[in-house]
Amino acid sequence: MKNPFLLKAARTHQTEAGFSLIITVTMLVLLSLIAVGLLSLSSATLRSSGNEQAFREAQGNARLGLQLAISELQRTMGSDRAVSAPAAAFVAGAAQPHLVGAWESWSWDPLASSGAPDYLREKKDRFRGWLTSRQSSENSGQEVDYAATLPSGKTVELLGEGSYGTMSDEEPVVSELVSLSTEDEGGIEKGQYAWTVLSEDTKARIDLIRDEARPKDGEHLASSLTFPERFHRDALELQGYNPSDEKEWARLISSRTLDAAADVGGDNSISQKHFFDFTTYSRGVLSDVRKGGLKRDLTTILEERLLDGERVYSETTDPIGVADPHWSYLSDYYNQYLSFQGGGSVQPIDVTRNITEPRYDANDSSPEQLTLKPVIAKMQIVFSMVTHPLNLKDRHNLAPKYATADRRYAGRHLRPWLVFEPIVTLWNPYSVPIEFESLSIGLDKIPVAFRFGKGEGGEEYDFRVVERGGGRSSRSYWPLSHFVHGGGKNDAISNFSFNIRGGNMAEGMNRDPIVLQPGENKIFSSFVKEGQNWGSVMDDFSIVGSDTVGAGNQRSLIKDVDLVEGWNTVGGFRFDHLSRNHENRNPLSLYPFEKKDPVRSGSYHSVALRPQDSIIVKAKLSNNDANSDSEDDQRQDFTMLVEMDRIGGIESDKILGSSFTVREKELLYEEDADTLIERKFPAVTLLQQASDTTRGGKTPFAVFTMTAKSSRNLLSPTKGWLFGNPVLTAYEQDENEAPQPLQSYEFSFREVNSINSFPMVEIDPNTNRGYFGSGQSAEYGLTATPMFVLPTSPMVSLGQFQAANLISAVKPPFFNYPLGNSFAHPLLDSNSVVSGTFVDHSYLLNQRLWDSFYFSGLSKNGGSSNKRSLEEFFDGNSTLTPRLQPYLGKGRSKEDVVTELAADPDFASREIAASQMLMGPFNIHSTSVKAWKALLLSAFDVSVPTRDANEHEVKGAGAFTRLLPSYSERLGDLERAAGSGDVGNDGLRRAERWLGFHQLTEEKAELLAEQIVEQIKLRCSEDKGPFLSLSEFVNRRVGRSNESFTNRGVLQTAIDLANDPQEQSSQPGEGFEGELFSLEDGVGINNIDARVTNPEALRGNTAEGSPATLIQGDLLQHLGSVISVRSDTFRIRSYGNSMARNGEIQAEAWCEAIVQRVPEFVDSKQTAGTPFDELNPVNQTFGRRFEVVSFRWMTADEV
Repeated sequence: MKNPFLLKAARTHQTEAGFSLIITVTMLVLLSLIAVGLLSLSSATLRSSGNEQAFREAQGNARLGLQLAISELQRTMGSDRAVSAPAAAFVAGAAQPHLVGAWESWSWDPLASSGAPDYLREKKDRFRGWLTSRQSSENSGQEVDYAATLPSGKTVELLGEGSYGTMSDEEPVVSELVSLSTEDEGGIEKGQYAWTVLSEDTKARIDLIRDEARPKDGEHLASSLTFPERFHRDALELQGYNPSDEKEWARLISSRTLDAAADVGGDNSISQKHFFDFTTYSRGVLSDVRKGGLKRDLTTILEERLLDGERVYSETTDPIGVADPHWSYLSDYYNQYLSFQGGGSVQPIDVTRNITEPRYDANDSSPEQLTLKPVIAKMQIVFSMVTHPLNLKDRHNLAPKYATADRRYAGRHLRPWLVFEPIVTLWNPYSVPIEFESLSIGLDKIPVAFRFGKGEGGEEYDFRVVERGGGRSSRSYWPLSHFVHGGGKNDAISNFSFNIRGGNMAEGMNRDPIVLQPGENKIFSSFVKEGQNWGSVMDDFSIVGSDTVGAGNQRSLIKDVDLVEGWNTVGGFRFDHLSRNHENRNPLSLYPFEKKDPVRSGSYHSVALRPQDSIIVKAKLSNNDANSDSEDDQRQDFTMLVEMDRIGGIESDKILGSSFTVREKELLYEEDADTLIERKFPAVTLLQQASDTTRGGKTPFAVFTMTAKSSRNLLSPTKGWLFGNPVLTAYEQDENEAPQPLQSYEFSFREVNSINSFPMVEIDPNTNRGYFGSGQSAEYGLTATPMFVLPTSPMVSLGQFQAANLISAVKPPFFNYPLGNSFAHPLLDSNSVVSGTFVDHSYLLNQRLWDSFYFSGLSKNGGSSNKRSLEEFFDGNSTLTPRLQPYLGKGRSKEDVVTELAADPDFASREIAASQMLMGPFNIHSTSVKAWKALLLSAFDVSVPTRDANEHEVKGAGAFTRLLPSYSERLGDLERAAGSGDVGNDGLRRAERWLGFHQLTEEKAELLAEQIVEQIKLRCSEDKGPFLSLSEFVNRRVGRSNESFTNRGVLQTAIDLANDPQEQSSQPGEGFEGELFSLEDGVGINNIDARVTNPEALRGNTAEGSPATLIQGDLLQHLGSVISVRSDTFRIRSYGNSMARNGEIQAEAWCEAIVQRVPEFVDSKQTAGTPFDELNPVNQTFGRRFEVVSFRWMTADEV
C-alpha cells in the first residue's frame, strides 16, 4: 500500500540530513503502529470467518490513518514554535469549524523592524496545514480557505451526533477518504482511510480539584487567585452529576466515566452535550512559542539574580532606547516578599534606606533597583492677603511716624502682607505600610507673578509705576523673588527647602518615624503648635530685610523649614515689600502725608493703609526668573524644581529631583476663567492680631497646585491611572515633549473664594489626611488609594508584575500598568511601537516576557537553596502551584533530577520546565463560551487574603484583585480611605471600589466570555489566521487608528464592550455604573489637546485603569499562567474500511486516540532544555515527542 507522506519525503530529501528525517519519520510510524497495535489487542472483536479478514483489514486501515495523523501531528505541532487553532476561531461561517490548523509561530519585533507588521502575509506564509486527511498528496491541506467549505471528494463523518448528541447545532466533522491500492494487483482499490485531529486544550479540564488539605494562609490564598487550581465546573452546566466530595471529580478518567458516574448514558448524555466544552486529558509543555525551547523559570532567575546586568528589551547588557528596564529591577521587586511574613503586610517597611542616589542619565533613565519612597501627590501653594498692625515687625519704626503724621488713624494703620503657604500632600502609593524618619523637599521658582495696589475713596492706584519705561519697573507683574530685599538672584527668594519630620501640630515635633498606611495621603505644612498665637511665631514666617526664615544663614531665604502633619492656618510665610522700593512707588498711591518727612525718609519698602481702605492684588502665571528684567528671561517658559532627599537638606548631586517646564500657561486655568486673578480686600477685614491663635482675617485668594492625576477635579481630564504614573525615580516634565494631560503632574492656578472647599487645601481634621485618587476634593476623593503592589509572598504568575511599577523612568511616555495590558499610548501613533525616544512599554514588555518565562514556584523561601522545594514538588507535596505536576522522562529518577537542578541555578532556570507539566492548559483560540466562562471563574468562591492575615469570603463569584493582599477590615482600611467626614457612606462605597476587588458572578462571566469569543473571532478573521504568539494575543494590533484593535487588544476590547455595550464612556459628563464595574468615579474625556498624537487612545473615561475598573491585566494576573496559543493534547479520530474488488465496502472501523506532547525531543540525545537554535535538524523539524496515552475502538453509533 502506498504511503503518500513517506513517498513524498523520499522524493524531496536527498541529503544526509534529509535521510535522517526519513529515518526519523519511518521510526515514528513503526513505533506508533506498535503502540496502537498493543493498545488495540484487548479491543479486537472476533467476527465470523467470512467477515473477519475484511474487518481486520478495515481496522488495519484505521490504524494506518491514525499513524499518519500522528506523523502529521509530529511534523506540524511537535516543534515549540507551532501554533494551533480551530477553524471556527478565524474562518467566518466555516463549514468545517472544528478542523484544527497548524502554523509556525511569529512575533513581530518593533526593535528589529521598520514600519507596521503585515499580519495577513505572515499568517498566510506560516500556515502549515489542516490536520485532516486529504485525497490529494500535493497540497496536503495547505490552503487556509479549505475549512470554509465542505470537502468536494468522497468523505466520511468522523465526529457527529454520536459524539455531540442530537440536540446540538454543531457541524459534523467530515474528512476526505484516501484510497489504498496494491500495485501487484493492478492498482485495485482495496480500502480507504480518513482521519482528523481535534484539540483538547480548547476545553476546560474538569478533573482538577481544590485540595481541602491545602493551607489557607495568605500565601496560599494568593496563589489560588493568581494560579488557580481548577476550572469552575459549574459554569459548564453539567447537569446530572454533582458529587458532594470534590475528590470524586479527580477520579474521572474520561468523559465516558462521567456519563457512567452520572448514570446518564445514551443520546444527549453529559459528555455529548458538552463535547467541545470539557476534557479530562489536557496537559501542557511549558514551552516558549515565540522563540522556541522551554520557558525559563523566573522563580530561579529572580531569586538567584541570574539576569542582573541585562536589559529586558535588548536581552543583552546594552540598552535599547532610553528606558530599557533592568532585570535587576525585577529581581528587587520579586524579592520584596522576604520582608513579609505569611503573606501579610501589617508592619511598615522602612523606606528611608531606599532613598538613595539615583543611577540614571538622560539617555538611560531606567532605574537599576527598586526605590521605595513616598510620593508628592500634591504640592499646593496657597496665596493669601493679611494685614497686621503697623507696629508689628516695624523694622523702620514707622508706627510712631504714621501716628504723628496721620493722627486721625493713630494706632490703626495696617500693613498688608502677601502670604504664601506651601502645603505638601505625601502619598504612599503602595499596598503595604511604609515608614521613614524624615525627608527634605526643595522647591525652586514658583511661577506666579503679582501686582499690588490701593483702593481709596472709590479710586484705585497701583503701588508701583508700571509704564515708567526702562529698568526693572517696565514690567507689569513681578515674581515672588522681586518683592524681597536683595540685590539679585543670589539673595532673593527663588528657592525653598523643607524638612518633613515626625510629629503634629497638637503634640509638636518628635523623633518618631512617619508612617503612611497603604495608599494613605497625609498633609504636611510648616509647624505651628496648636494654641500658639501669631505674635509668638511671626519671626518664623516674616521675611523682612535681611532676616532668615529657617535654619539657613543667607539673607532672605526660606531654608530647612520644619513641616509636620496637619495645617495650622495661623502661620504662612509672608512679606510686606509690596512696592519693592520707594523710588518706584507710584505717587498716586501715596497718602499726602507719606510724601513728606518724616514718613517719606523712612518708608523704603513700606506700604501702610488706613483701615477702611483696600488692598488690591492681581496675580497670574508668569515666567519664573528670580530677579531679572532681561528679555531672554522674560521670554523663557517657566520651570519649577521639586527635589526629594534624606534629611539634612538638598544636595545637588544626590537628589531624587523633578523639574517642570510648562509651555502653554493658559491651560493651567479653569476653562473660560480669566487668566488674571484680581481681588480687593478692605484692610480691616484682613486683620490678624499678634494675640490671634487662628488665622484671623487672613484670606486666601489663589492656589497654585501641582498634583498627580486623579480621576476627578482636573483641569485637563485624562486617564491618569493609565498614562500618568507619578511614582518615578525622578521626573522631568517638559511640555515641549508632551502636553500636560500626558504628564505625571498637572499644574493649575485657580482663584479661591472659600477656605473650606476645593480648590483649597481640603484636610480631614481628625487624621490630617488629604484627598487624592478618585478626586482632589472631599466630595470625590479618598484619603487612601494604593496604586502599586509589593509582593508579600513568592510570585507565581507573570501577571503579578502588572502593578509592579516596572516603568518608573524619568521621561514620557508614562505607564502605570504596562505589563499585561494593551492600551495604545496617546503619545504614539497606533501604527508604531517606537518613535524616537518614545516607546510603547506595554507592547515591548508583553512581547519579551509572556511567551518566554513562567514561575515554577520552587522557591528558596529565604534559604540558600531550593532543594527542599524540589524534593517536596517531586514528592507531590508542592502547594503553591498545584497545577504544575512532576514529569520524569524515561530513565530519570527524582533523586537525580533534584540533585541536578539544585546544584546549578542557571541550568535549573533552563531545565526546570522539563520536569514540570501544566495540568489543564487553555488554548485561547477556544470558541466555547462555556469553557471561557469556566476559565474566568477559576477562582470561584476563593477567599481573598487581607494584609492582616485574614480573608474576605467570596460567595457566588470569582474574585479579581489587583491589590493583593487586599484591604483589612480589622485595621479599618476602608474607613480610613473614606475619611472621617464621609456623609451617607458615599466615601465608603467609593473606598470599596478603589481598595477592594471585582467579583464576577456567573451572569457577568458569561457576558464577558461571550465578548471574548466574539472579539477573538473578529480579530483572527481580519488577520485570516490565529494569534501566532501569546504576546500577540496580549498586545494590541499595530496598525492605523481606524483599524480594529489598534488602540486596545482583544481582551480589553471584550471587557469594555461587556461593561459598556453602548460605549457611553467617551461621552461628556458624569460616569456611570457599567455591566461589570462602575465608571462613576470618572468623567468622559471629550475635549482632547490638539498636541495628542493619538486622540483615540485618550478618549474614554478618566477612571479607566484605576483599581475601581477591571482591565485586561487584572484578568491576566489571575489567568495568565494557564493560557497558551497552542495545544499539546489532541484527540485523533481515524476511520478505515475494506473494499471488495467491485468497490463495495465490506467492513468499517473507527478508532480514537488521545496523544500528548511531552518535554523530551524526538532525538532524545539532546536534553529538553536545549535552546532552539542549538537543536539538531531532526529536533528543529519534529520537536518534542507525542505519546499515545489513550486508545479505543469505536462503533458507528459512537461517532
